[in-house]
Amino acid sequence: MTGYNTEAIEALGGQINTACEQAATDIIDTLESGIITPISTEWYTPEGVDFFTSFKETVDGTAPTVQEAFDSFRASIQSAVDNWAQNTSKEGGATAAITTTLETVTQPAMSLNVSAIQASNGNVVGINEEGAAGVASGLEAVQSEIQTKLQTIASGLDASSAFLGGTQADAIQSCFGKVNEAVAKIFSFLTEGDESLMSQINKAVSKYGSVATDVASAFNGAGEGGAN
Repeated sequence: MTGYNTEAIEALGGQINTACEQAATDIIDTLESGIITPISTEWYTPEGVDFFTSFKETVDGTAPTVQEAFDSFRASIQSAVDNWAQNTSKEGGATAAITTTLETVTQPAMSLNVSAIQASNGNVVGINEEGAAGVASGLEAVQSEIQTKLQTIASGLDASSAFLGGTQADAIQSCFGKVNEAVAKIFSFLTEGDESLMSQINKAVSKYGSVATDVASAFNGAGEGGAN
């Protein structure tokens, strides 16, 4: 499409909101399937619950950043809309500018479900070091999967907004740059410092012992691999 079309603009506004919601959903779903679900069957300690409760707070807290990123893109589109409106009006005001207003992007619902992380499994308290470490070693792949999904969303928005002008290309890069920064902060919680996921796993192994096979069979016995 070339030129200016208020119906197309309004449709694009809806697409931006949908893209924001989809980005949030993709982040949450990928974290749950790539980290929470697999580690929930490897780690049963109160400390594990505490760690992932804090992780949930970090993830859920990125919702305002995601909203701001997409709304900045919406504002860029609005600026282009206003410019087009001026360009379509007649000199001297004989014909009023044809314009439309895009609604502010709604903050997406982001709520990481960590309920699968339990302090115990019946009378079992402990950690499977091998399994838990395997999840920790796959964090880079999980982050890459999120980035791929975000790139797909960005491509769709870029194609939709291209008719408004070249400045939108920079705006959409800025938008998804901000979202990726938020994702990077999520993963820095898991990978950096003494409180990283791997560090927490090591602490759990030190405190409760490690079983390379089945946590339940080890901790149901008379003190085999049990808590210190």
